[in-house]
Amino acid sequence: MEQFERIRREHRDEGRSIRELAKRHKVHRRTVRAALADAVPPARKVPQRAAAVLGVYEGTVRRWLTEDLDAPRKQRHTARRVWQRLIEQEGAVVAESSVRALVAQLKVEVGLTRRQVSVPQTHAPAEEAEVDFGEFTAVIAGTVMKVWMFVLRLSHSGKAIHIAYANQAQESFLDGHVQAFARLGGVPTGMVRYDNLKPAVIRCALGPERFEHPRFIAFRSHFGFELGADADLARGQTMSPLLDQLEDRNAELDADNNRLRQQVSHLDGQLRELTDTLDAARAMNREFMSKLNRDTPARTPSATV
Repeated sequence: MEQFERIRREHRDEGRSIRELAKRHKVHRRTVRAALADAVPPARKVPQRAAAVLGVYEGTVRRWLTEDLDAPRKQRHTARRVWQRLIEQEGAVVAESSVRALVAQLKVEVGLTRRQVSVPQTHAPAEEAEVDFGEFTAVIAGTVMKVWMFVLRLSHSGKAIHIAYANQAQESFLDGHVQAFARLGGVPTGMVRYDNLKPAVIRCALGPERFEHPRFIAFRSHFGFELGADADLARGQTMSPLLDQLEDRNAELDADNNRLRQQVSHLDGQLRELTDTLDAARAMNREFMSKLNRDTPARTPSATV
């Protein structure tokens, strides 16, 4: 904009020619003619480049997200689930961050969301967890049924336990805790956050005060964890087309959890190997510098005449 203004002023006040202005401002003569024709520079043309890897899968992801418009809210695809399905079902080799960017763009286009919001959080290891008990639909023995999924997720590592139940009774809610603690091998040392679940909370008062169910209070006292708030985890779950029994779904969820644990263990192993390699390289560097200092003779100052 400023360059166009200088070109127009010098042409108007000093009478410089187009060739002279192009040489003075180091631009093409077409640019000088454009500046003399209009004070506002033309908009830059951004080339439409197709994604090298995700371009062939964009239609598939768009179809999945469009189908989510008719699915229950908590059963819609998350960006991570889309990435997992692309790898498992389509054989794609793509980074999760690229899929997240594509899903965020397509969700706005299909009308699933209007904006992105992220809140960074920090949690100590084995200190906090989140629990939700949400409903979803599944085809069991050829019949569409509404079932409930208990989800307990560790806030630090993201490790989660998923258990499906045929009802949302308090017995199922408490049994989900017991099974999750058994599979995790312990109980969070701090608080477990909930989202005003009826099996746990009878009534919410003004502010943060809540009236808990006496049985749930005794349950917390037995396991020794504190009550938190605002967890909403039973979302983004997609079901297989046919499930003959509810136990099949729990077995499928266990397999997913085991696969995720193996991936985390593999990454931990790679991190340890890199750390060992770095430590070895540092030791070799220190040994080399020490030997170099021993072999280099000390320099004596020259006498001045």
